[in-house]
Amino acid sequence: MNYFEHHIGDYAAATSHLTLLEDACYSRLLRRYYLEEEPLPADHRQLARLVCARTDEEKQALEDVLNEFFILEDGYYINKRADQEIARFREGSDEREERRLNEKERQRRHREERKALFEQLRAVGIVPPYDTPTATLRTMLASAPKVAAPESRSEPVTRMSQPVTRDATATQAPFPYPIPIPDIEEESSSIENSICVAPKSVEPEKALPPPQGNATQSRALELTILLRKRGASLQASNPHVQEWAKSGVSDATALQALEIAEQRRANQGNAQPINAGLLNAIIGDLGSPIQSPHRPTFTAKPTLNRQEALEASNRRVAEEWLAKRQAARGVHA
Repeated sequence: MNYFEHHIGDYAAATSHLTLLEDACYSRLLRRYYLEEEPLPADHRQLARLVCARTDEEKQALEDVLNEFFILEDGYYINKRADQEIARFREGSDEREERRLNEKERQRRHREERKALFEQLRAVGIVPPYDTPTATLRTMLASAPKVAAPESRSEPVTRMSQPVTRDATATQAPFPYPIPIPDIEEESSSIENSICVAPKSVEPEKALPPPQGNATQSRALELTILLRKRGASLQASNPHVQEWAKSGVSDATALQALEIAEQRRANQGNAQPINAGLLNAIIGDLGSPIQSPHRPTFTAKPTLNRQEALEASNRRVAEEWLAKRQAARGVHA
């Protein structure tokens, strides 16, 4: 037995008349009795060693306790109350083992559920803190946008089809990601046509109608995937990204802002990844109709091509540097 129930009232009623030495001897004898789950040997010298009785007074206290609380039978000292507690403990061993196994299984299922919840939330761009309660994770997943599974590009498997290849096997899905990834060459071509070769006479791009509800979350996820593929450091749950989705910021505007941000980082010699705050400022300068508590509403401006946007960015950087230098010279003067 690793533990036993110590009934304080019963023990106090039975031992209130004992001296300090006698109480210590009785307590040590009981602990030994429960640890071994068997009666004590009748060898007084051995018992004196077990309870550390060294002096004559301590040995006499041991004798008095044995005579009062134990019965000598067949060469062993027996305590009836201890035998009853040991028997009751053994009867409940199967039940305790079952409870232990049930608790172990419950904890395993709990860990697996939390792991699955975190993976599903990360798949839609939501990264909650590690100590988020499980109930909160369930609520977040229930309200998260649903990402449609990508359609298979492989031909349907029939009796007349070609042998199975690496495009679709029994253990490998056609697409390794839970979200559809557009063709890079086609998208690059569309970006070139929409940003780099746009003539100056083209009318300003009209903002998309603001999406609502789950459509906002889906649009935020699309913008996040589009920009992260090109090196930006974003999360779909970022307030700026959510605001772009609500305001109808187009893919072309987002990519143009990323180009300008990369050029600014290069001019400044800054290797930090592009974050949502920098992109939000540039999108506001480009005239996208975003709303932000920290920035006023911008009126629409003609959309610049990439070269014009870079030149405007370089001019602003040069003007800011010149103003700072002139201010520094004025302070030294």
